[in-house]
Amino acid sequence: MPPAEPPPASLPDNLRASADGLLRGLLTLQVNTILKDGMTGEQVPTISHALIDVAYAYLDYLQDVAGMRLAEPPGAARGPAEQMLLGTWPRQRLAEEQYETLRGDALLPAAPAERFGGDIRVTPGVFHVLREAAARALKERRNDGAADTAVLRRIIANCDSIKLVLTKPDAMRAWNRPLGDGTGPNRADLVGNRSLVEAWYAVPASDALVIRHAWEIGTERILAQTVVQLRGDIVTRLDPDATGMPALQSMHQLGINAALSHWHDLLALAVQIAGRVLGLAKGR
Repeated sequence: MPPAEPPPASLPDNLRASADGLLRGLLTLQVNTILKDGMTGEQVPTISHALIDVAYAYLDYLQDVAGMRLAEPPGAARGPAEQMLLGTWPRQRLAEEQYETLRGDALLPAAPAERFGGDIRVTPGVFHVLREAAARALKERRNDGAADTAVLRRIIANCDSIKLVLTKPDAMRAWNRPLGDGTGPNRADLVGNRSLVEAWYAVPASDALVIRHAWEIGTERILAQTVVQLRGDIVTRLDPDATGMPALQSMHQLGINAALSHWHDLLALAVQIAGRVLGLAKGR
């Protein structure tokens, strides 16, 4: 039988957790200027669609740039990596698996393997597979180093963070259900069933920010980055190629100025909200 779902947290607990996550997220400001081909200008979608976007972006990078292959050859039984991507790995194991015994060669297919071209279903297993594929690519550096080391490390770190989000109770209630021939929603499920999208609205704001950050940066090349700490520390990093791009540096500075102004307003608002939430939690 499937594992029992934990009861939803009380309203004060949810509000307190959201306020705490919001305040923690405001302790640091990060401004990135990235190089991206084919910009569409689209806004960040709902969490469920953003997760699928991130998964496909990482999958495409790992297969097209890093040369990884995640599907077994025709005629062979599907391995654990392919099953996790398709959501056909046992549902209870997707929910409870710590994945420590499924790493590297125990998870990923051996040569000769094929490109994965199926429909991804959102579960923690998907991001575990992508994380392990990026780790192998980083170790092997296929295609004569065509894959950017920084991007591979970003995929590893973001997949670890997203796995943590997806194993929390609110997220588990959103994805841990049988759909079609697998567990977790794929793109068609989300488009055809609004209730599947609405289930993700209970995910705390701090966890949604983790997913949004992964969606915003994707697998693009970061040319300039500035990190501002609330205590006053400021660190700016420039890609060597950006040192000869004064227009890009000016654009990055404009982004910093706008972000600092917005950050100041958000901090003031967060302090007000936190005070009200804490008062509600104490029954005032």
